[in-house]
Amino acid sequence: MKIISINLVGERPVTKLALAEGLNVDPMLILTVGVGLIAALSVPSLLGFVLDSFLINPTQAQIDQIKQSIGTNKGKASQLAVIQKQAQALEGDYNTLLTLARQSGEWKTVLEEIRDLTPTDMWLTHLEIDGGKKLKLEGSALDYRAIAFFYTNMQGASHFSHPVLGGLEAQEAQAGQPVIRFTLDCDLQAAAGG
Repeated sequence: MKIISINLVGERPVTKLALAEGLNVDPMLILTVGVGLIAALSVPSLLGFVLDSFLINPTQAQIDQIKQSIGTNKGKASQLAVIQKQAQALEGDYNTLLTLARQSGEWKTVLEEIRDLTPTDMWLTHLEIDGGKKLKLEGSALDYRAIAFFYTNMQGASHFSHPVLGGLEAQEAQAGQPVIRFTLDCDLQAAAGG
């Protein structure tokens, strides 16, 4: 007997996902492969998101903060350099002033000694220091005795040596009082020449 098959529905189109007939596939295997594929495709994206969110972005923010701090510190460094130059200039000025103050202290004692050696009836009109080693004085006195007293005082002075009395000249002052003009040269001792 012969079997005749009649297709009343027509031919079916072949589907792309059709499995071969007779292929016995476990649905758990298909599910596992599907989940594995999804995991394999999503894990790198998830890992990238986690790395970006928790490692790269905070690190980049810290790098940006460090760069900003470096920029700020560069500005502070240039300000510090300017302040340091000013401090060095001020230190030079300070040293100069300190030297002058020490010298002025020495000159103060020299001038005080001249004041102490000068009699009351005599006054100095001109004082000149030549090269830091010679002192030239000009002045006037009411009499010759005051000039002699001053000359004697200068011979025993601690800051002066070798006084030489110069020309004496009698003049009439404005108030009619006669005065004697004189000059005196002497050497400055090493302590005063500083």
